[in-house]
Amino acid sequence: MYPHDRPNRLARALNSLSVVQFRSGVLASRRWVVMEVRGYRSGRVVSCPLVVAPVAGHRYLVSIRRYLDFAPGARPHIPVDRHAPVEEFEKIADRIPVFRVTAEGP
Repeated sequence: MYPHDRPNRLARALNSLSVVQFRSGVLASRRWVVMEVRGYRSGRVVSCPLVVAPVAGHRYLVSIRRYLDFAPGARPHIPVDRHAPVEEFEKIADRIPVFRVTAEGP
């Protein structure tokens, strides 16, 4: 569904449905969020379904299709079983975007 790391039509449709579901809160976890970014070339706003994952007292923002324990929908897209040893994940870690969520200000 993601040839050359770009979503095909089906993936775009499913992402759009996820955005609607996440925003509505219907059958959605509180960890599921929507990030909106302005397209670099097009300038149009793009909505991305994401998951906020709590790990060791910190919060991380991860793509829903790339985080196995908190995003079951990610499992078909990751070439490693979620119960695999850490060494298997280290082999693909450079392909998984993860951002730590921190607070600014006082």
